[in-house]
Amino acid sequence: MIIVALGVSFFSGLGATSADMKITGDDYFDEKQLMDIHVISSYGITDDDLASIAAVSEVQSVFPGYNMDSLAENNGSSYVLKLHSLTDANRPELLSGRMPEKAGEILIESEFLGKQIGDSFKLKSGKDVDIRQNLRTDTFRVVGIIRSPYYISKERGSGSIGSGSVDYYAYLHPVNFLQSVYSEAFVKLKGVDSLLCFSDAYKDIVDDIADKIELVGDTREIERYHELTNAAYDNLEAARAKLAAREAEFRETILKSEAELQASIAELDQSEYDMPVNQALIDEGLRQLDVQEAQILSALRDIDTAELQPGLPAETLETLMSQRQSLRNSLLMIDESRNELEQSRYSMLAGNLELLQNRRLLEVSLAELEITRAGTEVELILAQEEIEAAQKELNDLETPEWFVLDRDSNPGYASYDQDTDKIGAIARVFPLLFFLVAALVSLTTMTRLVEERRVEIGALKSLGYGNISIVSKYVVYAASPTLFGGFLGGYFGMKFYPALIMDAYSMLYALPPAQTPVNYTYWIVGTGIAFFCTVFAAVFSCMRELGETPASLMRPKPPKAGKRTFFERLTFFWKRLSFTYKVTIRNITRYKKRFYMTVIGIAGCTALLVTAFGLLDSISAVMTLQYGEICLYDMSVTFSNTAKKQDITKVGDMLQNARAEGYLKLYEKTMDAVDIENLYTTRQVTLIVPENIESLKQYIVFRDRVTHDQVHPSADGVIITEKISQLLGLSPGDSIVIKEEDKNPITATVSGIVENYFFHYVYMPPELYETLYREELEYNAIYALLNDTDSRLANEILDKAGVSSLTFTKNTKNTFDDTMDNMNFVVFVLIVSAGALAFVVLLNLSSINISERMRELATIEVLGFFDSEVSNYIFRESAILTLIGALAGLGLGVGLHLYVILTAETDIVMFGRTIKSASFIYSLALTVFFSVFTNLFASRKLKEIQMVEALKSVE
Repeated sequence: MIIVALGVSFFSGLGATSADMKITGDDYFDEKQLMDIHVISSYGITDDDLASIAAVSEVQSVFPGYNMDSLAENNGSSYVLKLHSLTDANRPELLSGRMPEKAGEILIESEFLGKQIGDSFKLKSGKDVDIRQNLRTDTFRVVGIIRSPYYISKERGSGSIGSGSVDYYAYLHPVNFLQSVYSEAFVKLKGVDSLLCFSDAYKDIVDDIADKIELVGDTREIERYHELTNAAYDNLEAARAKLAAREAEFRETILKSEAELQASIAELDQSEYDMPVNQALIDEGLRQLDVQEAQILSALRDIDTAELQPGLPAETLETLMSQRQSLRNSLLMIDESRNELEQSRYSMLAGNLELLQNRRLLEVSLAELEITRAGTEVELILAQEEIEAAQKELNDLETPEWFVLDRDSNPGYASYDQDTDKIGAIARVFPLLFFLVAALVSLTTMTRLVEERRVEIGALKSLGYGNISIVSKYVVYAASPTLFGGFLGGYFGMKFYPALIMDAYSMLYALPPAQTPVNYTYWIVGTGIAFFCTVFAAVFSCMRELGETPASLMRPKPPKAGKRTFFERLTFFWKRLSFTYKVTIRNITRYKKRFYMTVIGIAGCTALLVTAFGLLDSISAVMTLQYGEICLYDMSVTFSNTAKKQDITKVGDMLQNARAEGYLKLYEKTMDAVDIENLYTTRQVTLIVPENIESLKQYIVFRDRVTHDQVHPSADGVIITEKISQLLGLSPGDSIVIKEEDKNPITATVSGIVENYFFHYVYMPPELYETLYREELEYNAIYALLNDTDSRLANEILDKAGVSSLTFTKNTKNTFDDTMDNMNFVVFVLIVSAGALAFVVLLNLSSINISERMRELATIEVLGFFDSEVSNYIFRESAILTLIGALAGLGLGVGLHLYVILTAETDIVMFGRTIKSASFIYSLALTVFFSVFTNLFASRKLKEIQMVEALKSVE
């Protein structure tokens, strides 16, 4: 029962794991409304785009959303945070807290820089612009902790800033975003929720509808282009008209100001010209006044002299007095005139100062006018240059490009899908061998049981019971524990193994607890195989015994006669053996059925261990070989279709200034390789055309996988990777047909096949490319060898025009290491299960061996053998059989490992083919350990042998 339960549990449990993983993921994605199709446009998504998508009949709903990359700093390091707006698609699961209700509130994942609910932090754009140009604020307060169905793994995709990869994600209320158009649109389809999202039926439906949406995109791309260009042309014309009006206004204002200043200058010049004349007139007036005053003073002196003459008549005196008074009045008038002239002089001096000030003001006004003229002219020139730049940008504007993506474009989803397939591939092979070994042991056990009951069978037959009645007793006896063990083991296996393996994968994938529904197919098949083996063994053994007479059956089966062994003929070897070893060899060759059953059982268990360890070696070797020995570059930079030659040159200059060890420009394009034998079958390959094919050897190693011999590129041929050569059946010298969407297919000769483990590549010399395509090679990617993967350098590169994405190989390695941690656990489960099987097999076979040889063991004990000698007598045979079975299992494990690897591989991945020496040692050591442990466990049964009872005669 135990061996059946163990076999069925492993068979049904591991077999159901892949399906349970897919069911768990599918229910979770349906519940959280994970998008079926993701639409992105190079110029954003508009309301008209949304309406066009929604018009597709199979589309159930369309959810627009915003997203942008930002930088969060912590302890001096920067991390790329992907911001998403909340929509009804890809609904995040709230683990704690609440949903955001206003701007400045944010939902984060639980591992985001140790932040908790209530914490606040700032974000930066990662570029030379303020993030508040795209967001209402740069400071956010955590209001909830979430996990998102859109990000179920630690692989978050590529970013446009920082290191080039997204470290964390967060969700915001849509009011936070200031973008004029949507960043993306998520599409849900009608009637697909009832399908398993990992099934071919679902993928076929999504592919068909994605093709229809792409047709919609073809139309909307042109319409959107005209919308952008028409609006831009209108804006340009308005700008040109505004510029012309501004220029005319400027000219008119300048001319008017110049005329006013010139009039003022003329008036000032006239005033300055009149000033010396007026000064001369004043001076002349003062001189004449001085002459008049002198004359008057002289006349007054004459009057004074005349008055001194004695005897002047009174009339004369009166006349003289009248003259004096008149002269004095004249003096007063002269003084007044002089004062007036002096006042005029002072006024003229003040006017002169005012003229000087006015001249200075005019000079300042002239200078200001010149400055205004120059500034306005510069402003007009800049405005004209802006208009010309806008015109050039408009002329260079390309048609918007739509990207219609399915769920496989999501790194986490695609990785989960592939991992479930890997588990399924292992489950198709590994449990089968496990179960076959268990079934073989069950067959042996039932055969031994029937043989032990031969006396009872003879008695029943002598009493008149028919063969069917006798057989039915043992059939029921065999079927009862088999069915019970199958029922118990199947249920336990389908509940334990999927939950255990998925719990291990929870370290890599953020999913709800595993769903482990009962998979009746594996349950019934496993129990059915066990039932057939045990019942068939019971029927076969009974019918073989029933062929004898009752009298013969009621006597014990005589032991097999000893025979000379092959080793006895090797006298030089045989005569050197001790008596105990000679007996051991004779016993091993004497009981051939036990020999084969033990060897096969041990070989099966060892093969399982070798396969488990080898599986770990093969998968772990992929990344070590791919990015440790094959791909030597540290960073790859890809450029958009709109990138110019100078954009790529600038990035190269940056790498050179950063003292990179080297960089290489190349052309990289995804194409289809056509299967010549089946023209309807294509394989996706990446064409790589370097600037110099010889220089590419510094970044990618061209070597044969088996011999490690260098593969030298040819000027008139291409080098392809090993996996695509296997899929298309190509060898050196054959022709490969490569087809690009917008170009005619080309045919190239395969000059070499090189080692590679991820994706498919075709390496072509630049001269051959220009010959085949008849066009100049335009680079769109760079491989770089770095001294240090500096995130600041990556951020600067991503900020350059034309750069589409940047990837560090170390990030890819880290992601694969996380996957390997989970694969280690799966392998550990396989090893423990194989160990448990080995223990049960060895214990069962040891028990059979001891039971069958009870009289023999009792006899040697009677002859004086000690307990340790009796134990060695039995366990020496077990040790030799274990060693033979383990060595056979090592060879069987190599073949089984290769079969499992080839089965588990996908079209785009090739696993390693070698098993490390340590894995063989571990497998052999574990088998020996289980053997020793089993022998120690079974040694108690030897001590319980009752010699008298065992030696009693049956008669």
